[in-house]
Amino acid sequence: MIMTDAEIKDFLKEFLVGRWAVLGVGNILRGDDAFGSLVARNLKKALAGTEFEEHIYDGGIAPENYYGKLANKGYERVLIVDAVVFDAPPGEVAIFVPEDFDAVLPATHGPTNFEFLQMMMPSAEIAVLALSPGTVKIGAGVSPKTIQAVKKIVGIFVEILNG
Repeated sequence: MIMTDAEIKDFLKEFLVGRWAVLGVGNILRGDDAFGSLVARNLKKALAGTEFEEHIYDGGIAPENYYGKLANKGYERVLIVDAVVFDAPPGEVAIFVPEDFDAVLPATHGPTNFEFLQMMMPSAEIAVLALSPGTVKIGAGVSPKTIQAVKKIVGIFVEILNG
């Protein structure tokens, strides 16, 4: 379940082909729940001025507001980046598919309606790059492990996309 840096890199190399998008999800006011939004924001900055910048979205606490835009742009793959409670130490990263979220792996901010996204984009491949959070309390700061994970994930993306 937990992935090494090499496994994450291999997954992303295969996923980031054709028409793809990244949708970061998270609440920056709730500690490690900020993970997805921080990845999206930092990735968008790192890719500014490139053809890939337009593929990155920060859905914040309302990712469903982006589902129509993703569907209208005809993306073949959507990678959701989010903090998810799963059996791993804080700061660890794993990849899931929407079917894994049968009330077993709740997102830290409540359930994300992947069924709705899949209905809007029935032929799209959807995956979730998930971080096991430490704290998600309102007003808590982002933990050093999560900051490190954000830097690592953004670095892997940039390495892959810049060839």
